[in-house]
Amino acid sequence: MSVKITYIDPVKPPVVFPSYDIGGTSIQIEKYEVLQQWLPELAVYLISTGELPEETKTKFINDPDGVDNHQPRWHQWGVISHSLKFREFLDDTVPELLSIWGVRDMVGRALCELIDGVPKRDLLRMGAVLHDIGKFRKTAKGFEAHEAKGQELILNDEIVRQKLISLNLTESQIRYLAYLSGKHFEFGFVRNAAKLHPLGYTMAFINSSAFDDAVMEKLPEWKSLNMLVEVGILFLSDSLAKTDVIINGNTDEEIESQKSWAESEVTRRSLNSGLIEAILQR
Repeated sequence: MSVKITYIDPVKPPVVFPSYDIGGTSIQIEKYEVLQQWLPELAVYLISTGELPEETKTKFINDPDGVDNHQPRWHQWGVISHSLKFREFLDDTVPELLSIWGVRDMVGRALCELIDGVPKRDLLRMGAVLHDIGKFRKTAKGFEAHEAKGQELILNDEIVRQKLISLNLTESQIRYLAYLSGKHFEFGFVRNAAKLHPLGYTMAFINSSAFDDAVMEKLPEWKSLNMLVEVGILFLSDSLAKTDVIINGNTDEEIESQKSWAESEVTRRSLNSGLIEAILQR
C-alpha cells in the first residue's frame, strides 16, 4: 500500500562531526537510505500485528504518519516524519549547539568509537530512523513504554532483525541500535522528576544540585551501557524534532518572554494549541 509521508527527508552525507570524520561512511549512508525507505512498510507491519482495537488499528494503518495518530499536543508531525526530522536536527542543529556549549570536540571523539568497525556516529544516524518504532505497537493506553518496546523489537522481532541482518549489521551493532531506541528518552525521565520539584523543569532547576542528583541516579546505568554521550544527544535531537516553532533563550526569563510569540505562531499556522508545551519543553 502507498503510505503518505508528511515530511520528505533529503538524504545527505553525514555532517555531524566533520572534525572527526574518519572516512568509510558511504556504505553507512546507503544503509541509512534503506532504513529510511523501509520505515513506512515497517510501520504498517508493526501496527497490523499489534494489539490495537480493529477500528483504531485500521485508522493507524491507513495513515501511519498522520499527526492525529501520534501525539499532536507534543508533536507537529506524525511518527515517520518526526523520525526523519530527528535525523535532520541531529545532523544540522545539534552540532551547532554543541559548538556553542564548547563540547563538540568531546562529543565527536566519543561518537568516533567503533562498534565492529563502524563509528557510533554512523549507527546513531540509523538509530534516528528507528528510535520511535515502538510507537507503532501502541495500545489502547497510547504510547506507554514505547522506548522499551522499540528496544525489544530491534532485538527480537524476526522481521526487524532480518532487515538489519540483510544490511550486514553485526549483533553488537544491532544491540547498539536497540539501546538507542530504548534509551532515547532518558532525560525525559529526569524532566519528569523536575516537574515534582519546587523549581519545576526550568533553567533554575537545570543549574541546581537537584538536577545533578537526578542525573546521578541514572548515571550508573548509562555508564554500564557505555552511552553517557548518546543519552544526551538522543534527547536533544528528539526534543528539537517535535516542532519547528523554536524558542531561543538561555534563561527562564528569556524563554518566558517569547511565549506569546510562540502561541501566536501556533495559532497563525493552525497547529495544535497544546504544542506550546513542546515548544517550552514544560
